[in-house]
Amino acid sequence: MNSAAQAYASASGYIRIYSAGDILRSSVQIYRSNFRTFWVILVLPLLPGVAVQAFAPQSDHPLLFHGANLFDMFVGLLTTAAGTVAVSDICLGQWPSIGRSYRRAFSEMPGKIAGTGLLLWLTLILGLLLLLVPGFIFMLWYLFAIPLVVLEQTSGIAALRRSRHLGRGSYLRNCGVYALLIVPIYVLAVAVGVLFGWVGGNVESSLVHELSGFLAGTVAASFAPVITIAIVLLYYDMRVRKEAYNIQTLAEELRR
Repeated sequence: MNSAAQAYASASGYIRIYSAGDILRSSVQIYRSNFRTFWVILVLPLLPGVAVQAFAPQSDHPLLFHGANLFDMFVGLLTTAAGTVAVSDICLGQWPSIGRSYRRAFSEMPGKIAGTGLLLWLTLILGLLLLLVPGFIFMLWYLFAIPLVVLEQTSGIAALRRSRHLGRGSYLRNCGVYALLIVPIYVLAVAVGVLFGWVGGNVESSLVHELSGFLAGTVAASFAPVITIAIVLLYYDMRVRKEAYNIQTLAEELRR
């Protein structure tokens, strides 16, 4: 058995209790080892929206701009669902498949995933309207909503309640993990945007400026899959801690 096969044969070690550091290291390791697969699943579908934001700014094309944002929200649900399947396959010791990941995601669309996503967005918007803090709390409560739809075949209010129950007692730890991922990616996105903006700003060409914005958005988006992977690993961690979750249970859930 070669080293790659050995790595996949022992991948069931991902279904375990994690420390915060373990989550970060494992998420980066999974993404690095399967970069092309996760890039196609989680980044490529978002590039049309990145292109619209770069080449059709809101001030010039408001309807197209807002339509692209809605499209990105819908596609984001689909990519998260497909990414959940890919991470789960890796944890079962299987090669992640783009086709299988999307077939499973589409099998749950548009009803369960879209409905749960819409409910999640409305809840988060309500929280943000009340104050920033409730919105942030809601985000932590419902962190596992989409993985739950994929793996446990639950949806809507039941998925949100299940996510809140699963994370109870570990909200601060989960918040820390999320912050340790999102802050560096945000800083990187800003840095890349500034760099490409400076390049575009020093060339008197609108096309170069727009292309710089597109490249900056693409580079920043390319790091986002680490967050999706980390959320799935946190979901496994919560179930192992509370429900004696194991690889056999995961295999059964993926066969449904």
